[in-house]
Amino acid sequence: MGNTVSNTTTPSAVREAEEFEDVTERTKDVVRLKLDCQKLIVELGVVEEPVGNSEDDYKIMNGLKPVMENEQQSSETHTVVSLVETSTCMGISNSALQRLTHRIQELSGEKNRRRAIVCKMGDSIQSLWAMLRIPLKEQEAFRESISKLSAETIRKGERELARLQELKAGMIGKLIREQRKKIEDLWEKTNASDAEKALFDQYYHVYDDEKLTEELLDHHQEYAAHLSEKLEKMKRKPLEP
Repeated sequence: MGNTVSNTTTPSAVREAEEFEDVTERTKDVVRLKLDCQKLIVELGVVEEPVGNSEDDYKIMNGLKPVMENEQQSSETHTVVSLVETSTCMGISNSALQRLTHRIQELSGEKNRRRAIVCKMGDSIQSLWAMLRIPLKEQEAFRESISKLSAETIRKGERELARLQELKAGMIGKLIREQRKKIEDLWEKTNASDAEKALFDQYYHVYDDEKLTEELLDHHQEYAAHLSEKLEKMKRKPLEP
């Protein structure tokens, strides 16, 4: 009778296979989290100016190595430098996964906070550029000087906003007169009656330089916007026979 070959897998072999699979999947999870963290760290300029608990950032930025050349980084193209924690790598322990998850949440929160600040500031800058007729060349130079959502980007935005506010303060009288011309044009286009015009007299008939304030300019802009909206509604309304 010939020899028979057993296909039975031993318990130890099963354990080894399961452990290998667990390490492989855990490594991929860590790589994915580290790559996400790296993107946020770069976008926020965290290397130059730390955000929150940044003790692990060095290990996040230096704890991966490529396993294949590919422009699209992923858990397939990269792996960890070490499975255990070292001076340059977080390893793949439960602690590493928890710390990476927390760091992503922390950086994502900071990204959302900065994005809200930049959007609000950007709207104000755009409005002032238009109002003050800032040359396109200057606008473009400012746009090219900023990048990412770094703290320096926010500081540059604050400086530009302060510069524009200062320019605006020195041009209040001129800006109010421009708004008055716009209002007069809109009065004509909307067929405003004398009674309607008189409602704005308290702001329109102010000529003393000391009283030509930013608050007065705001009243003119709001009133001009109201008349513009009225004109648009008149254009949309069908002509009555």
